[in-house]
Amino acid sequence: MLDTAPLHWNGDMKNLDDIMNEVFVNRMGGTLPGPLHVSAFGDWIQSLRLVAPSTTAAPDAIKSPWQGHLRQRPTRAARLAIQGLI
Repeated sequence: MLDTAPLHWNGDMKNLDDIMNEVFVNRMGGTLPGPLHVSAFGDWIQSLRLVAPSTTAAPDAIKSPWQGHLRQRPTRAARLAIQGLI
């Protein structure tokens, strides 16, 4: 999966180090995980299987629990997360 960079919901992270710094440090207020933890997390992400995009469902067929609360339609990754596929 890491080969599909850029990463994250809207593709604003060029690699796993960027995600770890932005999410763990900036958003969560934690400390940057060490290289062994980042590597282990990367290994785990690489073990996940990619889900093929749907070719049959209409884009609006997925109902969001936040429907009406978003100003724009969720990204494909957000819709997959809502479905429990990622």
